[in-house]
Amino acid sequence: MPIFDSDQLRTLAASYSALQQRLDSVAEAYAFFPYKTQQGGQYATHGFLRRFNTMHHCIERVFAMLPPEQDERPADPVLLDAAVYIQSFVMNAFGALDNLAWIWVSEKPVTVSKKQTGLDPKCKTVRGSLSQEMRDYLASLDAWFAHIIDFRDALAHRIPLYIPPYIVSEKDDAAYEALEARKRATKDNDEYDRLCAEQRRLEEFHPVMKHELDDTKPPVVFHFQLVQDFLTIEEIAGNVLAELKRASEAHTPTHGSHFGQ
Repeated sequence: MPIFDSDQLRTLAASYSALQQRLDSVAEAYAFFPYKTQQGGQYATHGFLRRFNTMHHCIERVFAMLPPEQDERPADPVLLDAAVYIQSFVMNAFGALDNLAWIWVSEKPVTVSKKQTGLDPKCKTVRGSLSQEMRDYLASLDAWFAHIIDFRDALAHRIPLYIPPYIVSEKDDAAYEALEARKRATKDNDEYDRLCAEQRRLEEFHPVMKHELDDTKPPVVFHFQLVQDFLTIEEIAGNVLAELKRASEAHTPTHGSHFGQ
């Protein structure tokens, strides 16, 4: 049984189809911005935009390999490939946020340590250098930052994200376990294969990701999450660019009338 209903699939398809245009718009804005420093321009074009493009490519590959409407169990190599793209997306999403922070501290400029260069709540010096409007905006995203940091930290330092190959609904759990017990007890290969086939009919594929099977956190529906994270970083990037423009205008001298003596 598919995890998404028809309305959700339409919403997801509409959001997904607009990603390329959104990527192109951000790329143009950042590529043609008049940076004051070479470092700021490098973090924009070789850092942020490269990562943002990689994120888009990861989404495309995941949607191609595991279409949102799929409910049949995918082959294990497909699941592994999709997990690799999701892992790459998470790392580049975190890196893209850091790149945006590096653009700002290079262009402002702001004196701050490497470990404190970011946009998340712990990076108080960077946030403190921003306008009140921008600080309030980022504060509204603190829960989202916690989500990105949690996924990145677990992926980098503890347990990588993976896509469970199947789930068994609660109503079928007892029957599935009974078949498993019969598999362990039989010595007949044909019977074993028949029991496996019967088990597979109870298995469903849900497009979710987790760190580990037994963790207490609910699984994350990755199609929606990937798109939402992409759109959130697009929005942050737009606000950072607006902040750069405000800072640049604030330091532009005003030319008044000139009177000769």
